[in-house]
Amino acid sequence: MSIVRTLILGINLAALAGLAACAPQRGDAEVGTRPPTILVAADGTGGVAGSLYEVALDDSESTELGSLPVGFTGLAFDGRGDLYGVESGGGAGAQLWLMDPRNPDPEVIGPLVDATGGAHSQMPDITFSGAILFGWTERSDGPVTIDPETGEVTTLGGGTSSHGSGLAADSADAIWSAPQGPTGQLFSVDPETGQVNPGPTLSGSFRESINSMTFVNGTLYGVAANNGADQKDLVTIDTESGEIVLIGSLPARIDSLAGFPP
Repeated sequence: MSIVRTLILGINLAALAGLAACAPQRGDAEVGTRPPTILVAADGTGGVAGSLYEVALDDSESTELGSLPVGFTGLAFDGRGDLYGVESGGGAGAQLWLMDPRNPDPEVIGPLVDATGGAHSQMPDITFSGAILFGWTERSDGPVTIDPETGEVTTLGGGTSSHGSGLAADSADAIWSAPQGPTGQLFSVDPETGQVNPGPTLSGSFRESINSMTFVNGTLYGVAANNGADQKDLVTIDTESGEIVLIGSLPARIDSLAGFPP
């Protein structure tokens, strides 16, 4: 079991500061600073507020970076390294947030609603493909786009029955989804139509769902979980063979994952 270390002032801040800032602030969240290679995760299980963590790629050891006002089911870095999140809304209205991983004090961008006013309160995961923010909604069991300036949701069509529904785009902007858990198939997602195309069958994990996915330097990482239980694993997923490899355990309430660069 990995040890969750409380962040001591100064530890890891030099790594997170990374490269120089290149853009102005938006509200209270400092954005536009391109980070170095990094994997972050956030609590979100049960819709309860928790913490943001930095996660070690080699052994899943998790370092707390700060507290969060809500739980997050999905996280995604854009091309500049700005970190977006969707909250675990459940029956309430979920919203899109923006935060600086070096100092996680998120600000609300807007509600996750579509043009008809329909609320997408269960958005298991999000990812950037190029400059476009994609998500997976349980409202229609399929992919959507999300306006990163407002939070407005546009349904693409396509999709399939789903649970967990990890979603991630690689460095070539190809989108991958695991809507059927670690014993189902890994799907590719057409960014224009939302059509999901089956790929390899996943194998190697005894968990029940893949709650979140992200690429870091070409490797696909995921959060494997048992539904309704506080058991979370950091795993890698081979996009060609479907093989899942365990890296280590994660803090019990982690539900979302984001890495940079893809």
